[in-house]
Amino acid sequence: MLHEAAYAAEVVRGGILSVDAGQTEAAQTLGIGRARVLRRIVVPQATVVREIAAADGAIGQLLGCHYFMSWSARFFAEPALAARLQRRSAAEQWCWGGGLARQEPALTLTKDTRGYVLNGRQSYAAGVLVADRLAVRAVRAGTGEPLVLVVDPALPGVVVDGDAKDYPTFPGCTSPYAPVRINEMVRRQQS
Repeated sequence: MLHEAAYAAEVVRGGILSVDAGQTEAAQTLGIGRARVLRRIVVPQATVVREIAAADGAIGQLLGCHYFMSWSARFFAEPALAARLQRRSAAEQWCWGGGLARQEPALTLTKDTRGYVLNGRQSYAAGVLVADRLAVRAVRAGTGEPLVLVVDPALPGVVVDGDAKDYPTFPGCTSPYAPVRINEMVRRQQS
Protein backbone atom coordinates (compact mmCIF):
# COMPACT_ATOMS: atom_id res chain seq x y z
CA MET A 1 0.00 0.00 0.00
CA LEU A 2 2.80 2.41 0.92
CA HIS A 3 4.60 1.52 -2.31
CA GLU A 4 1.49 2.38 -4.35
CA ALA A 5 1.05 5.70 -2.51
CA ALA A 6 4.68 6.62 -3.16
CA TYR A 7 4.32 5.72 -6.83
CA ALA A 8 1.10 7.78 -7.13
CA ALA A 9 2.78 10.77 -5.45
CA GLU A 10 5.69 10.49 -7.85
CA VAL A 11 3.30 10.40 -10.81
CA VAL A 12 1.64 13.63 -9.61
CA ARG A 13 5.00 15.30 -8.94
CA GLY A 14 6.31 14.25 -12.35
CA GLY A 15 3.19 15.58 -14.05
CA ILE A 16 3.56 18.99 -12.42
CA LEU A 17 7.30 19.18 -13.18
CA SER A 18 6.65 18.24 -16.82
CA VAL A 19 4.94 21.58 -17.49
CA ASP A 20 7.48 23.99 -18.97
CA ALA A 21 8.57 26.67 -16.47
CA GLY A 22 8.32 29.29 -19.23
CA GLN A 23 4.53 28.95 -19.23
CA THR A 24 4.36 29.68 -15.52
CA GLU A 25 6.74 32.63 -15.86
CA ALA A 26 4.75 34.07 -18.78
CA ALA A 27 1.50 33.84 -16.84
CA GLN A 28 3.03 35.51 -13.79
CA THR A 29 4.46 38.25 -16.02
CA LEU A 30 0.92 38.94 -17.19
CA GLY A 31 -0.10 39.39 -13.55
CA ILE A 32 -1.90 36.08 -13.07
CA GLY A 33 -1.61 34.85 -9.47
CA ARG A 34 0.16 31.61 -8.50
CA ALA A 35 -3.04 29.77 -7.54
CA ARG A 36 -4.73 30.65 -10.81
CA VAL A 37 -1.60 29.67 -12.80
CA LEU A 38 -1.59 26.32 -11.06
CA ARG A 39 -5.34 25.79 -11.57
CA ARG A 40 -5.63 27.07 -15.17
CA ILE A 41 -2.26 26.28 -16.75
CA VAL A 42 -0.21 23.72 -14.81
CA VAL A 43 -2.86 21.23 -13.60
CA PRO A 44 -4.62 20.69 -16.98
CA GLN A 45 -1.31 19.88 -18.68
CA ALA A 46 -0.04 17.81 -15.75
CA THR A 47 -3.26 15.77 -15.81
CA VAL A 48 -2.45 14.44 -19.28
CA VAL A 49 1.04 13.39 -18.19
CA ARG A 50 -0.36 11.83 -14.98
CA GLU A 51 -2.92 9.78 -16.91
CA ILE A 52 -0.25 8.44 -19.25
CA ALA A 53 2.05 7.61 -16.33
CA ALA A 54 -0.78 5.95 -14.37
CA ALA A 55 -1.70 3.84 -17.41
CA ASP A 56 1.95 2.88 -17.75
CA GLY A 57 2.00 1.75 -14.11
CA ALA A 58 -1.21 -0.25 -14.56
CA ILE A 59 0.21 -2.01 -17.61
CA GLY A 60 3.38 -2.78 -15.66
CA GLN A 61 1.35 -4.27 -12.79
CA LEU A 62 -0.72 -6.35 -15.21
CA LEU A 63 2.38 -7.64 -16.98
CA GLY A 64 4.13 -8.41 -13.69
CA CYS A 65 1.08 -10.32 -12.46
CA HIS A 66 0.90 -12.23 -15.75
CA TYR A 67 4.55 -13.33 -15.53
CA PHE A 68 4.30 -14.31 -11.87
CA MET A 69 1.06 -16.26 -12.31
CA SER A 70 2.23 -17.95 -15.51
CA TRP A 71 5.22 -19.30 -13.58
CA SER A 72 3.08 -20.44 -10.62
CA ALA A 73 2.67 -23.93 -12.09
CA ARG A 74 6.46 -24.36 -11.95
CA PHE A 75 6.43 -23.54 -8.25
CA PHE A 76 3.41 -25.55 -7.16
CA ALA A 77 2.70 -28.37 -9.63
CA GLU A 78 4.20 -31.72 -10.33
CA PRO A 79 6.70 -31.38 -13.23
CA ALA A 80 4.52 -33.20 -15.80
CA LEU A 81 1.46 -31.05 -15.05
CA ALA A 82 3.54 -27.87 -15.00
CA ALA A 83 5.01 -28.72 -18.42
CA ARG A 84 1.57 -29.46 -19.84
CA LEU A 85 0.15 -26.17 -18.52
CA GLN A 86 3.13 -24.22 -19.88
CA ARG A 87 2.80 -25.78 -23.35
CA ARG A 88 -0.93 -25.07 -23.45
CA SER A 89 -0.46 -21.55 -22.10
CA ALA A 90 2.10 -20.78 -24.81
CA ALA A 91 0.12 -22.42 -27.60
CA GLU A 92 -3.13 -20.62 -26.70
CA GLN A 93 -1.33 -17.40 -25.62
CA TRP A 94 -3.06 -17.18 -22.25
CA CYS A 95 -2.97 -13.98 -20.26
CA TRP A 96 -2.72 -14.93 -16.59
CA GLY A 97 -4.28 -13.17 -13.60
CA GLY A 98 -5.35 -14.03 -10.09
CA GLY A 99 -3.98 -13.79 -6.59
CA LEU A 100 -2.21 -16.00 -4.09
CA ALA A 101 -2.10 -13.56 -1.14
CA ARG A 102 -2.77 -14.82 2.39
CA GLN A 103 -4.52 -11.69 3.70
CA GLU A 104 -7.97 -13.28 3.46
CA PRO A 105 -9.52 -16.74 3.81
CA ALA A 106 -8.65 -19.08 0.96
CA LEU A 107 -11.26 -20.36 -1.47
CA THR A 108 -12.65 -23.81 -0.58
CA LEU A 109 -12.47 -26.77 -2.94
CA THR A 110 -15.10 -29.43 -2.28
CA LYS A 111 -15.45 -32.80 -3.98
CA ASP A 112 -18.93 -33.90 -5.02
CA THR A 113 -20.31 -36.68 -7.21
CA ARG A 114 -19.51 -34.79 -10.44
CA GLY A 115 -16.02 -33.52 -9.60
CA TYR A 116 -14.82 -30.48 -7.69
CA VAL A 117 -16.61 -27.25 -6.78
CA LEU A 118 -14.80 -24.04 -5.83
CA ASN A 119 -16.47 -21.67 -3.35
CA GLY A 120 -15.55 -18.28 -1.93
CA ARG A 121 -14.45 -14.80 -2.84
CA GLN A 122 -10.97 -13.82 -3.99
CA SER A 123 -10.54 -10.17 -3.04
CA TYR A 124 -6.88 -9.82 -3.91
CA ALA A 125 -6.58 -10.47 -7.60
CA ALA A 126 -4.96 -8.70 -10.52
CA GLY A 127 -5.74 -8.93 -14.21
CA VAL A 128 -9.16 -10.50 -13.67
CA LEU A 129 -10.93 -8.62 -16.45
CA VAL A 130 -8.44 -9.61 -19.14
CA ALA A 131 -7.17 -12.99 -17.94
CA ASP A 132 -7.61 -16.22 -19.86
CA ARG A 133 -6.64 -18.20 -16.74
CA LEU A 134 -6.63 -17.35 -13.04
CA ALA A 135 -4.21 -18.83 -10.51
CA VAL A 136 -5.95 -18.78 -7.12
CA ARG A 137 -5.22 -20.01 -3.59
CA ALA A 138 -7.64 -22.54 -2.10
CA VAL A 139 -7.87 -25.19 0.59
CA ARG A 140 -9.35 -28.65 0.29
CA ALA A 141 -12.57 -28.93 2.31
CA GLY A 142 -12.26 -31.29 5.24
CA THR A 143 -8.46 -31.50 5.28
CA GLY A 144 -7.39 -27.86 4.89
CA GLU A 145 -4.68 -28.96 2.44
CA PRO A 146 -3.34 -25.83 0.68
CA LEU A 147 -3.84 -25.78 -3.09
CA VAL A 148 -3.15 -23.55 -6.04
CA LEU A 149 -5.82 -23.84 -8.71
CA VAL A 150 -5.87 -22.84 -12.35
CA VAL A 151 -9.35 -21.57 -13.21
CA ASP A 152 -10.80 -20.58 -16.56
CA PRO A 153 -12.64 -17.30 -15.81
CA ALA A 154 -15.12 -18.15 -18.58
CA LEU A 155 -16.44 -21.13 -16.61
CA PRO A 156 -20.08 -20.89 -15.58
CA GLY A 157 -20.24 -19.60 -12.03
CA VAL A 158 -17.13 -17.41 -12.07
CA VAL A 159 -18.55 -13.95 -11.43
CA VAL A 160 -16.61 -10.70 -11.53
CA ASP A 161 -18.28 -8.28 -9.14
CA GLY A 162 -19.25 -4.96 -10.63
CA ASP A 163 -17.35 -2.92 -8.06
CA ALA A 164 -14.29 -0.80 -8.69
CA LYS A 165 -11.82 -3.59 -7.94
CA ASP A 166 -13.46 -6.31 -10.09
CA TYR A 167 -12.99 -9.20 -7.66
CA PRO A 168 -13.86 -12.69 -8.90
CA THR A 169 -16.39 -14.71 -6.92
CA PHE A 170 -16.54 -18.48 -7.02
CA PRO A 171 -20.02 -19.36 -5.79
CA GLY A 172 -20.90 -22.92 -4.92
CA CYS A 173 -24.06 -25.00 -5.11
CA THR A 174 -25.90 -22.98 -2.47
CA SER A 175 -25.51 -19.82 -4.53
CA PRO A 176 -27.97 -18.67 -7.19
CA TYR A 177 -25.09 -19.03 -9.65
CA ALA A 178 -23.89 -22.28 -11.19
CA PRO A 179 -21.10 -24.01 -9.24
CA VAL A 180 -17.59 -23.56 -10.56
CA ARG A 181 -16.37 -26.97 -11.69
CA ILE A 182 -12.61 -27.44 -11.69
CA ASN A 183 -11.07 -29.75 -14.29
CA GLU A 184 -7.39 -29.30 -13.52
CA MET A 185 -5.71 -28.70 -10.20
CA VAL A 186 -2.21 -27.51 -9.50
CA ARG A 187 -1.29 -28.86 -6.07
CA ARG A 188 1.27 -27.47 -3.71
CA GLN A 189 4.20 -29.86 -3.76
CA GLN A 190 4.92 -31.65 -0.53
CA SER A 191 8.41 -30.87 0.76
